[in-house]
Amino acid sequence: MEFPSNKKSIHEALAESQNKLIEHLQSSEKRYSNLVENLRDTVFQLDTEFRWSFVNRAGSIMTWFEAGQVLNREFIEHVAVQDTERCLYHFRSLISGKTREVSDRITYQRADGVERVFELACRAMKDEAESYNGIAGTLTDITERLKTENKVIHMAYHDSLTGLANRRLLHDYLKKNSRSNI
Repeated sequence: MEFPSNKKSIHEALAESQNKLIEHLQSSEKRYSNLVENLRDTVFQLDTEFRWSFVNRAGSIMTWFEAGQVLNREFIEHVAVQDTERCLYHFRSLISGKTREVSDRITYQRADGVERVFELACRAMKDEAESYNGIAGTLTDITERLKTENKVIHMAYHDSLTGLANRRLLHDYLKKNSRSNI
């Protein structure tokens, strides 16, 4: 009986299989890392105290803070005053399980002092024991889009030569006020 050679081939087969799994895992991790790091939107994670625990490269570009400058610092530290309480309310609702996901606009002050408007989308994360252990989400800079939308609205309601309000603005104003007086 030649059991030792069979045992060796079984061990070799297991080792080869294990090596293939490790290579596959490493390849998968590299693809995921490349994907997250090359997105235009900020991908982030917060701990249960709402401190940054992860931010991709886009987060540094959008906020003008290096990743090392924000990690372990409070997310709301640079959120505009008018948005701070609402943002904290959303985060607390996520961590407590009252809310499954949040989508909101927030104003964020970059490192250079410039304020930008971001679309915030996030969800609570759970650990293996199904306990909430943080928040994962994205930030999309919508500042330029809002400026363009406001410009289009202004153009719709104002004369292009004089900049004065046009008939459409007057009509909409009268329509709105006639409803509120009823």
